[in-house]
Amino acid sequence: MVILKKRFSSLLLAFMMFAVFCVPAFASEETGTTNEMASFDLSKKVAQETIVTTADGDTVVYRVEPVIDPNAVLPLSNDYPDATGQWKIYFYSGVLNGSYYIDINSKSKITRAYDQWHSFTGYTVANSGLEYTSTTARGWWDLELLGSSWLSTRWELRAQMNGTTLTTWVN
Repeated sequence: MVILKKRFSSLLLAFMMFAVFCVPAFASEETGTTNEMASFDLSKKVAQETIVTTADGDTVVYRVEPVIDPNAVLPLSNDYPDATGQWKIYFYSGVLNGSYYIDINSKSKITRAYDQWHSFTGYTVANSGLEYTSTTARGWWDLELLGSSWLSTRWELRAQMNGTTLTTWVN
């Protein structure tokens, strides 16, 4: 019985230390925020990526790439002045990875957001969604650490159109 009490005390101490040192940082509103944005000129019609080093020293990658329809009739030049087409927007860091697709019309407006995807190591997804307006798209995931709802946060991958420039960031 004494050994059982010691193990329970050790487990309780470890849990309390985790709660004191890890939970406040995990539960803050800024969790997962890289505080960095990446901008891409979609009129180039090529895959583009930006590698960012966060204040914590983590390396993250923002990427956009056009979705090429093999049955579509393409113009003779790849350098036409608008962002029209389907685009895959994604972010990956190794632990937190997410993406979705958007359609953009000839006026550089978002007309649809769809096919949300994620891969989160160490987290479970309690809920997720994808929303868009004519200028912004937002994929969001409610994450739980260790399957616990009180160790949860919302992770968002955002995209905003301004002319033919798409800016992405994570909240």
